[in-house]
Amino acid sequence: MLHGLLDAETDPAVTANALVSAGLLDDRELIPRLREHLAGDEPLPRWAAAVALLRLGATDPPVTAELAAACVSPPEMPGPPVAFMDGDLRRYSAAAIAGMDEPPAEAAGAVLDGLSRTSDDASFPMAGLALTLAFGAPSTPLASYADLTPFQQRTIRVIAELPHDSWQWGNLLEILGDWGLPTERDKCRAYAGLA
Repeated sequence: MLHGLLDAETDPAVTANALVSAGLLDDRELIPRLREHLAGDEPLPRWAAAVALLRLGATDPPVTAELAAACVSPPEMPGPPVAFMDGDLRRYSAAAIAGMDEPPAEAAGAVLDGLSRTSDDASFPMAGLALTLAFGAPSTPLASYADLTPFQQRTIRVIAELPHDSWQWGNLLEILGDWGLPTERDKCRAYAGLA
């Protein structure tokens, strides 16, 4: 069914949904078609092809580069949003990268760049993904800041520098508490050496 849809469909949003579905359904017969879309000109299907290919085990640079780019600047969505993660392409891309066994440093860094561009309630799911990338599973207490790796330190700095409206959400504070981080912005900034 997806084969026929991809042959006939011209709407980028519908094509993108079909491509992501191909990855979720483990449809390996579509890998050549996914590669075509990854190399294509349409940003939304290109992103969706990268998501599907990663789901199917492809971790080559074109796949991770597309996902990293979407973390920083997600493609515009013509028409209805993609039907996955409420259409949040930045978060979907970050989740895909965070789910990799060993994400490339550039891709992990792009998740932090994307997090730094969030505000309000978009910050807490991205913060959770960034913390997962940096630390793995939540654990408390967290080591002293000086004992953290450079990527872990950068993760904490990005979170500490989130706008005030992000810090008003209990969800963010709960996520930070799970990792043993200060749940007050000023204290988190002090932990990161920013205050």
